[in-house]
Amino acid sequence: MEISKDNILKDDMGFLFKKLAIPGIIGMFALGLYNFVDAIFIGQFVSKEGLGAITLAYTIVLINQSITTLFGNGAMSVLSRAIGKNDSNKIEKIAGNVLILTFLFSLILTIIVNVYAENIISFLGGKNEILNLAVDYVKVLSLGFVFASSGPALNFLIRAEGRMKTAMKMVFISIFMNIILDPIFIIGFKLGIKGAAWATVISQITYFIINILYIQKSSSYAKIKSFNLNFDIILNILNPGISAMALNIVAIIQQIIIFRLLAKYGGDFHIIIMGTCLRVFMFFYTPLWGIGQALASVSGINYGAGNVHRTYFSLKYFNIIGTIISFMCWLIFMLFPEFILSLFINNTEYIVDGAPLFRILLSVFFIYSIEVNYISFFQALGKGLHASILTIGRLVIIFIPSVYILSYFMQSDGIWISLPLADILITITGAILIKILKTKQMKRVTL
Repeated sequence: MEISKDNILKDDMGFLFKKLAIPGIIGMFALGLYNFVDAIFIGQFVSKEGLGAITLAYTIVLINQSITTLFGNGAMSVLSRAIGKNDSNKIEKIAGNVLILTFLFSLILTIIVNVYAENIISFLGGKNEILNLAVDYVKVLSLGFVFASSGPALNFLIRAEGRMKTAMKMVFISIFMNIILDPIFIIGFKLGIKGAAWATVISQITYFIINILYIQKSSSYAKIKSFNLNFDIILNILNPGISAMALNIVAIIQQIIIFRLLAKYGGDFHIIIMGTCLRVFMFFYTPLWGIGQALASVSGINYGAGNVHRTYFSLKYFNIIGTIISFMCWLIFMLFPEFILSLFINNTEYIVDGAPLFRILLSVFFIYSIEVNYISFFQALGKGLHASILTIGRLVIIFIPSVYILSYFMQSDGIWISLPLADILITITGAILIKILKTKQMKRVTL
């Protein structure tokens, strides 16, 4: 059963979490398998240097993902509030604008990457074999950038309607194809790291096709009715979208800083271990955005309908359940770091020496659902500035100063410590901003 607007406005929050967040978690979990599966096959069947290569290349992938979040997340926020207000004039213009913008910006990125791939990877700290493998990988991967951004952006619109289960099924089709194609291209066709890239590109094209077919045939609100760019719609999308994109930009800048400093203080070992740890982190962190997106749908529609008390109750409820889930992941990380690293790396010395670093990086994973929910909540309410404080503020005010200071005194250890430290401080900041905003809005309701 698909969730309707009336369900979101009236039904029990536990029912909504079950119907929206659980499919969202599963769908985002499946989406995270793209990079996770690639890393396992490359680590086991190409080389450990291949892991370093796809790690550096992933920084470029994040740039394309920022295009998705800019227009996809932004449109999701606009569409959910428009549904709550029954604003049909705005609703019918959203999908066409999203599709044009994602295609255009990703096409530009594809051209840039194919021309300057070697320069970009060298800047990120790639050398020798890692450099060559990363260039091979990203040049192929970039050929699918327009589909890799547009497919998920359209899927965001389906999620905004509350159709989390449908969105999840589409993700599963794509990731299943990627899992099947990885060994065929990497091992069967002996394409190595290029094979992993081709498997991903084909899967992303498939994902785009099934999303656009569904939207045109079965969507209630997100049908593409026009390809005319609308300046007002674009501005509405950009407000929450910029804050969502900021999270990706922060990740890009953060990874540039991390890998350049690791190249300086730690060398290939730390780059490979950091790359592996970040793959694991993203694999488990991405599903938390399934909770955040479900929360965005519930809080955005309720806020648009003027249900302020229910809006904040949804945040509290989703935070509690999300924290339980993220805490369970944290336990796995603390208890089994060697086993997790062995999935990617077949070098015993790297596994043993990397385990303590793995624990450090993931030491505060239990707070990440709250951090994600704060950002999603602000975006859903159209509070782009508040969301940007949590994303950009984390980078500029906390992470950059701390990583340079700590690495100066502690070398590579300081780099690893700076990441969880930044997340602790920004989660506290988010709680303060929520408290201030809630107090103001509750006063308006009681007047």
